[in-house]
Amino acid sequence: MPRQKEDTMRQSYCNRCHAMIWWGVTRNGKQIPLEEDGWAVPNPGGKVMWDEFGGQFRGVPVASPIPRAVKCFRPHFIYCPYADQLRKPEEKSAWRLELEKKRAEEAVKKAAAEAKRADKARIAAAAAEFEARQFSIFDQSAG
Repeated sequence: MPRQKEDTMRQSYCNRCHAMIWWGVTRNGKQIPLEEDGWAVPNPGGKVMWDEFGGQFRGVPVASPIPRAVKCFRPHFIYCPYADQLRKPEEKSAWRLELEKKRAEEAVKKAAAEAKRADKARIAAAAAEFEARQFSIFDQSAG
């Protein structure tokens, strides 16, 4: 069944770079921001693209509109300079969380050991200074 005019993609602007974007849908049903990419001929071995109705397909880019070519769109995140700020943070796996926890614990232990070492050095320096002052007091009274 051919798509109707109502099925065309919704237009808006990128919140960060203010480029014109269209909203398509991935095969998983999620919304994705798109930008114009020229023309493409559908081909099962091609790269993933979106047509003018927001539907995902595989195609090969062509320089101009030839027979069977369709207007195609690419994900806006590919060229948006602010893409990293707009992406959702990656969910970490259980082993990654455990590894980060162990590394944090090791860093705390290392910092505590370093602080203890610095305290020992400071106490040793204070003791040496005290000993030097004690000798100087006795040396002055003897003279």
